[in-house]
Amino acid sequence: MKNRLIPELHTTAATVMLIIMLLALTSALFPTLGTALADDQVTGAIWTTEPHGERVNGNLYNNPRDVYLSGGPHKEGAAGLPNGDYYFQVTEPAGKTLLSTDDLEKRKFEVQNGYINSIDGGTHKWNLDTTRGYGIVVQLWPFSYTPNRGGEFKVWVTKVDNYSPSQGTFGFISSLSKTDNFKVKVGEVPKYFELWVTDRISAPPNVAFYVSYTTDADGNPDTNNPVLPWTTEQLIYDRREGAYDVFRDETSFALGTYIYWQFFVSNTFTWTSSIYGPELIASSGMLNKETLFMISGHKYNYPDNTGLAGWTITLYKDGEELAETQTDSDGYYEFIGLVPGSYKVCETNKTEEGWAPHGPTCYEFTVDETNGGDRTFDFYNYKMLRITDTSDSRYELSSFNLVFTPSNDGSELYKLSSTNPGSFYYNALKYGEADSPVRVEVALPPDQENADYDSPNFILHHTYIGSTPIVDVHVYGGMLTSPLSGQWVPDWSKDFTNLFTITPTADGKHVTVEGNMPNTGMVFVTVHIDYQISASLTWDEVQSFNNFEYTFGTTVYFSSVGVHYKIESSVGVR
Repeated sequence: MKNRLIPELHTTAATVMLIIMLLALTSALFPTLGTALADDQVTGAIWTTEPHGERVNGNLYNNPRDVYLSGGPHKEGAAGLPNGDYYFQVTEPAGKTLLSTDDLEKRKFEVQNGYINSIDGGTHKWNLDTTRGYGIVVQLWPFSYTPNRGGEFKVWVTKVDNYSPSQGTFGFISSLSKTDNFKVKVGEVPKYFELWVTDRISAPPNVAFYVSYTTDADGNPDTNNPVLPWTTEQLIYDRREGAYDVFRDETSFALGTYIYWQFFVSNTFTWTSSIYGPELIASSGMLNKETLFMISGHKYNYPDNTGLAGWTITLYKDGEELAETQTDSDGYYEFIGLVPGSYKVCETNKTEEGWAPHGPTCYEFTVDETNGGDRTFDFYNYKMLRITDTSDSRYELSSFNLVFTPSNDGSELYKLSSTNPGSFYYNALKYGEADSPVRVEVALPPDQENADYDSPNFILHHTYIGSTPIVDVHVYGGMLTSPLSGQWVPDWSKDFTNLFTITPTADGKHVTVEGNMPNTGMVFVTVHIDYQISASLTWDEVQSFNNFEYTFGTTVYFSSVGVHYKIESSVGVR
């Protein structure tokens, strides 16, 4: 026996040696293949299961959205998946048709400690595996219905490093992949719910979007009979559409079913849509969507743009009051969770507290599918003007002094100092019957009417709303100084500026005020005027500087009699 075994042992040893030599040669010639065989082959197990890992190796489902992927050891001592990043795909059983409908990068999950730990694609739902108590399960949907008549599908899993787009089954190499087959008995059709929201609604880290739905108990569209309890699902981010982030949920219902549904948002703000239904499921792939945006803005003190707290802002939709809010300590307000439609947002003025609007008190706008996005509307108010001039009517303007100081550029010239630029107010008075047209024009004198250093440049004073310059022209009502005097003066508590159109010329030398007479029967147009001398003067020119006087022409139109006249007012400079 020994003599017979010896040649057999030699033969076996030679065979083993030959295999070792072939493996070494193969490894030398094809190092990548050698590494793949040694390290990259997917070990462990994958299987399909229900939404919370209820079954191991589930193979028959009634709804394609109930099919979830699990992986790792499903029993004590079993091998887990190697740690790393993986792709998955769904095909029909032969692997000839790719059925997964979203991008590959959205089908990417991570394995840690042998279990599926996370998925970063953003399309696929996932749940904690509450059956095993560790890892997660990942929904395979979305994928197309299989062309296989038996309703059979195959799920593939491969490491990201092993994915090769030009090889295998749509980049999945069989020897480096794990697969599992499952069946779906398709008795329902897809139904999609989408919530379209703007950046500012979706940006907060804790915001979450949901849909609740149920079926109708008796299938009668003329009754309202939802089946309890409702099913609630979280919407998952799906894509970007124009100004909106789209969050989506996909489910299914049998054709001919009547359903009810409702969206809601939680965690950052609370918003709930109307309850819709009963709605007939009439075709596959029906879509229900809601579009949400928000409007916000500030209530500012004019002209320094500080926020005003505690002001009421009201929102109207289609002519009906929808909501009301108060500005916060920074003057900020917002209305969130708005759907397309025609809106108006208005401030509530505080005239009784001495405030008057500067600019619009209401904004109207319409939002539809083509012009969506958040809107911003700011309101401005100012404390009604209190002029310290000794004359309320100020037809006779006071003289004012010009002060020259040496220039600091070493030129031995002199320039205007503390009063450069100077500023004063001017009033124009207009009488008339209530609702009669009012037109007042104020024209300032031209530059350099005398010598270049002896002619102030008069210009309308500008203030700013943001970066927009606005001429400081206002319209007030009037009041008698006493019942017997017959002298009218401005009534600073009656600011009618927002009722008038104020049109300045580009050069700042002319302004027209137009509107209708309020029931006071008289208005004061208060014009804020600046002056400045830009030329530098020699000492001799300063010594010879002359007093001068300019005439301001104010044209007041009396349309009721078809004529107009000009009020002449003067200002002296010394």
